[in-house]
Amino acid sequence: MAVFLDCAAAISQADGRQVELKFKRCPTGKWIYCNYPELLPASALGDSGLSNKYLDRVFISGAAQLFASYVNGTGDDIFFGILLGNPGNAPARAVRQNSGHRHSGAYPDWCDVECGVWRDFYADGSEEVFIVPPGGSVWIFEGPAPTNKYFNTVIDFWTDLLLECFVYIYKSRAAVDGTATCFPWTPGNKQYRGEGDTYTIETTLGLHASRMPYQYYTCRCPGSKDEMTPIYDPCADAWRCCRCPDRNIGNWGMQYLFYIVVANDTATAKVIRAYMGSDGGTPGANMVVRYEGMVKWCCCNRKEWWNWLVDYIPPGQSRVYKYQFIHAANSTAPILHSWRLG
Repeated sequence: MAVFLDCAAAISQADGRQVELKFKRCPTGKWIYCNYPELLPASALGDSGLSNKYLDRVFISGAAQLFASYVNGTGDDIFFGILLGNPGNAPARAVRQNSGHRHSGAYPDWCDVECGVWRDFYADGSEEVFIVPPGGSVWIFEGPAPTNKYFNTVIDFWTDLLLECFVYIYKSRAAVDGTATCFPWTPGNKQYRGEGDTYTIETTLGLHASRMPYQYYTCRCPGSKDEMTPIYDPCADAWRCCRCPDRNIGNWGMQYLFYIVVANDTATAKVIRAYMGSDGGTPGANMVVRYEGMVKWCCCNRKEWWNWLVDYIPPGQSRVYKYQFIHAANSTAPILHSWRLG
């Protein structure tokens, strides 16, 4: 039986048979991406008596997932909130499901915020129902964002009618009155906001023990086929994609589903080990893996790799490893994955 290992950074060689991945975009729902501006100034506050801005605005009908990654640079303790508005003439139903929210200062390490928020998200079994009246609005989430702290948020929800999802930071929820305009985009900026057509991509890969080691990249632009998610910014009326002028430089928060089939095509038993980390030419790697219902993470520096799985395969047998992988944010570089003999 495969063993899911805790984070333990070690030096490893970035060598092996290079594999090009092909991803399939899964119809899981709309992705609401919130990472701009990454360092939030006071001019981004949503209070009507202050800056009167919202950070993002996306139309939602059906399933959606919101991913947010920011640093509170406003100079004050504030809140991060999600508001659903109903432009229709009939009451709408919205259901918030899994949610996670963490900020630095409450956890021992920055890595525990950006990665640990995913453990909270998957562990959350709560469900809350909201009725959004026609022409009205309802807050479906609010989380603290202390001054000079970094915070991450992940929220799953769905709606039965078309609604507008607004993302705000504010000092007082009562001061958000619906008259805000979008915080303007600065051309050339490398953080993003807007929407994607899905928050889940998947790939299947067959490996052979006789040909190990193998390696492949994620979160590299240009990278694997259909990996990098185009993000449409409604405020700037522009796309952030792999070949766009302000290109998507990282699939941060995207959920990768991997189906890895390892065949021991040799005459002897083999120990198989899976690694992920930095290839040495990048500043580091912040990684989350969900495997067999457990969530673990690791943040590695240059040339450090996390040996996250080990297994023993008898001759002539195969193993299937189904797992979820997420690039944590803030600021993770392209990640190199490697499968090799133990």
